[in-house]
Amino acid sequence: MTTKDCNNLILDIVSQEQPVRARYIADILKSKYKIDISRTDVNSRLYGALGRDVIRNEFFQWSIWKGETSKPPRYVRPEEHDDQDAINLDSTVKVRYPNGQEVLVGFSLYESLRFAPQKNDITYIYCKSPIARALLGKKAGLAGSVRGFSFQILQVD
Repeated sequence: MTTKDCNNLILDIVSQEQPVRARYIADILKSKYKIDISRTDVNSRLYGALGRDVIRNEFFQWSIWKGETSKPPRYVRPEEHDDQDAINLDSTVKVRYPNGQEVLVGFSLYESLRFAPQKNDITYIYCKSPIARALLGKKAGLAGSVRGFSFQILQVD
């Protein structure tokens, strides 16, 4: 399969599933089209060659660009971890607190909670907050703490 064919499939998936995360696009390409591509590779294409056709929201989800201007805004690609099992900005993470409470956490570009409401039972946190920095790069099964506040990472999607 050519790069152009793969890029077209990515755009098709984005148009059908939008808004969608790169991890989900990679999963569809693997399961439905038998293309071995990583989330990191999908993000490389979305931030690069496909950047004029797509737009990213504050929750690191992609949609087809339908703006009135000639091109979508350009993004600085966030730091990613090459390990596919590691927590990245487009991950959804299930954590357990010491009191037994389990919470799904996602990351947002905005610091204000009014821009990061609970959505689909996911609590969005600012991507540069201390807890976000404590989570990024870790894997399921590990524990972490921030300022005496501990948590267990149960699942990474």
